[in-house]
Amino acid sequence: MNRIIHLILLALLATSCMSTRDRKFEEIDPNAETWQEDIDVKLSNLCACQDGLPIQLDTSETCQRFCSTVKPEAAVYLDAQLNQEVLATFGITSLYEWCTKDRTDEFGDVTSANSGCVIRAKDSLSGQTQELKVEVAVGSNQLVANLPEGFRNNVNYQLILVENSSESISTSIQFMKVDAFTAGSSEAIGVIGVKRYQCNVAYINEDQSLPPISYQYEKNFYISATNPEILPLSFIQQFSIFCHARYPAFLDSPGEARIGIQEEFPMFHPNDPKFWDLDKDGRLAIEELLEAKTDETFEEGLFSSITYQTSPSSTAKTMGFMLHPIIEQNASRCPKISDYNSSDTLYQALGEVFKFNNQQFELEPLYEAKRLPLNIIGAGNIAYPEPTTERFGEDIIYVRKSQIDTQWYTYAGPDLTTEVQLNQDGSNIAPGTDVFFKIRSNIAAGNPFRTYKIRHAGGSDQGITHDKRIGCIPSI
Repeated sequence: MNRIIHLILLALLATSCMSTRDRKFEEIDPNAETWQEDIDVKLSNLCACQDGLPIQLDTSETCQRFCSTVKPEAAVYLDAQLNQEVLATFGITSLYEWCTKDRTDEFGDVTSANSGCVIRAKDSLSGQTQELKVEVAVGSNQLVANLPEGFRNNVNYQLILVENSSESISTSIQFMKVDAFTAGSSEAIGVIGVKRYQCNVAYINEDQSLPPISYQYEKNFYISATNPEILPLSFIQQFSIFCHARYPAFLDSPGEARIGIQEEFPMFHPNDPKFWDLDKDGRLAIEELLEAKTDETFEEGLFSSITYQTSPSSTAKTMGFMLHPIIEQNASRCPKISDYNSSDTLYQALGEVFKFNNQQFELEPLYEAKRLPLNIIGAGNIAYPEPTTERFGEDIIYVRKSQIDTQWYTYAGPDLTTEVQLNQDGSNIAPGTDVFFKIRSNIAAGNPFRTYKIRHAGGSDQGITHDKRIGCIPSI
């Protein structure tokens, strides 16, 4: 019971009170306050991040989203506004110039050779100060400073930006670094977009009795919180495969875009601390929080994850988490807004954590599907065998309901060859119904349609959902 109370307190700890970090739309009013004497720069909108998550007390939802887009190293990000007098006196047009441009007098003589900027972080407990290296992009008014190892948690720091040579300074800003769970323990669960991309695979005919054939086909891979691994030259040559959009095929690097990469669907963020087993009892923190809210026990759990390869040469990684489908009257469903306002305590509790920008969202089904065998036809109408699994013959994809529900179908008729469209709401999908859909290939010659068959999670023959949905994901 003490552990549950502790989790509830953590969940209530991080109420958002800092200013938002919406760089695209935010404007700072230069007349909002009077500039203090000898202050060159005003700092605002601090957001501290590590491994895609916020690490500061009182984190806004905007900061949480921002953290999912930046580098994994622990760092603070700040916006800056320059004093108009500084702009006029020294002809400085941006924070970048303030940190790099020499100071000159009215005759153009250098009075202070600029030696760069640092952030001075003063520990409120010991009074000691350490300097953090500052990075500012050319022409930018934003800065980033890496936090060194040993930068203390739960200690208030006063941060001031200093130009080393002239000792020009900024306003100070307060910062308390905390662990990611404390920072992310607001009610809402983090959401991340899952992206799909393709690799181009050259078909290798292993049947020596058949004539040579030139044919390419696609293999799908997924990424969310991590980047796809770069394929080594030896791997590309061994398997005649490449995944980046530019030629030549044997060159690959971190800057090369993957083929056809695009966001497919959202999931609950795999790095959200609410999906950690904080007390090492085999239970997710979010499930213990929901049990505390509802006074129920969910022995089978409420959430599960999907793991899949992020590249042909990698092991499987967690893409994200999803809610188990809810079974009612022998049918599976995902929560709607109306459910959150019902008298059901679990739905009410879910409505408190399924929020984005403080707005509740519904969930929709996610499906797993396997591609049917490739139809490879060569000259003379010769049929070639399906590539083996080792040659990337098996292809699994994940799709949300709204991506396929206007085109899914089953086969009917005496010989099961007639395509019969299924209802968009899935109301005529009975348990055991084989469900198919088609996606056009952008890689194979002639851009043929590929047929996929929906299956239970992991290819299991058994499942509890009527339409083989494997989980419920945010419908946003």
